[in-house]
Amino acid sequence: MALLNIEKAIKRDDVASRFKLSIIGSQRARELYEKKEDTLPPQVEGYYKNITIALAELVENKIDFEEEDNE
Repeated sequence: MALLNIEKAIKRDDVASRFKLSIIGSQRARELYEKKEDTLPPQVEGYYKNITIALAELVENKIDFEEEDNE
């Protein structure tokens, strides 16, 4: 079982809550699962499940994201 330091990811200025972390992680996991041409390949090794890979990328600051305005 992979043990990730989720608190480290929550302390990032652009994440700031576990709810936002779960949304970002699930969106990245979906990107990894669907594998389109323009999808960034996994940036960490040693994990098998897409959600674990996505969360590890966030914990290790391997990926960046932008928020969209919903207005």
